[in-house]
Amino acid sequence: MIQRLRSAEDRTLVDALRLGSLPARLAEVDLGALFGRAERHGLAGILHDRCHDAGVVLPVDLERSIAARGAARACDHAAHLDMLHRIDAALGAAGLRAVALKGALLAERLYPRPSARPTTDIDLLVGEHALELAARALESLGYTPSTAASEEHFRRAGHHLHLLHPAAPCIELHFHAYRGFGRILRSEPLVGRSRAVPGFASVRVLRPEDELLYLAVHAAGHRFMRLVWLYDLLLLLQQLDDDAPALARERARETGMSRPLAWALELVEELFGAPARSDRQALAHRHKLLSTITEEPSGSLARSATRFAYTIALCEDLRSMRTYAHAALEYRLGGLVHPKQ
Repeated sequence: MIQRLRSAEDRTLVDALRLGSLPARLAEVDLGALFGRAERHGLAGILHDRCHDAGVVLPVDLERSIAARGAARACDHAAHLDMLHRIDAALGAAGLRAVALKGALLAERLYPRPSARPTTDIDLLVGEHALELAARALESLGYTPSTAASEEHFRRAGHHLHLLHPAAPCIELHFHAYRGFGRILRSEPLVGRSRAVPGFASVRVLRPEDELLYLAVHAAGHRFMRLVWLYDLLLLLQQLDDDAPALARERARETGMSRPLAWALELVEELFGAPARSDRQALAHRHKLLSTITEEPSGSLARSATRFAYTIALCEDLRSMRTYAHAALEYRLGGLVHPKQ
């Protein structure tokens, strides 16, 4: 079990979201602390729905607090959908196509109550050649490129740029789906294979096998800091046909992302009890090491050291390890800061 679940609240949270009924010990835990952890992991709305469906009566003050947060999430979800429609029109006018990664459209497709799944910014994937055209098209909506010093590095060695708006969510405009583990998950094949979404003309979503790979790599790249990323994978797997995981593994081998995919699916199976059909051979002897270092320690030095070891363990080959090590050194020496921090 990964270290993140050493807290009682995390273990109870995962048990509550596993297949089957809520655990009997839910009545014995501090529900305020449990929902606090659920909020931190992006799962408070989902946990509340599970409690409601099971007839669990929450303390009045806690119920009011959860209801207030739920109302805020519902407004936020509606605002994201509205902005996505406006983005769709702006990109369509420019003759461009983009893919919505994660976010409100993922929640619409996977969650019984989509607003229960919180969303912060808007992630859009465009072909690398269309990056500047897309940025200019989005200026018509009031978005401007971030002027943070780190943006040049993100353009050269990252996978997205940041577009800021004074009264709307930040857009992360991806020109690659992901760059990490010494490899690149390039945008053009994903955009080319993407699927149409009802009600949208230019904004699309990934094919199932591509989405499975992307969500797994994204979660692995962030060391599964939020359990909602694994829960997304669980819900996606429940909707996929039998061929999709095998196709995702094939895409992972083609792009050098077999180990991040395998580790993410391994954790979905371990935590939520659902058969994820991961490729355990891709992990080989790294399973025990990854179980130990996936959780980020609180100290900055230990966090950096374990992040390096963790990422190296998920690199596909020696060439990928060298590429990652060089990029990590450059980033560290540059002292870069995320523009939203």
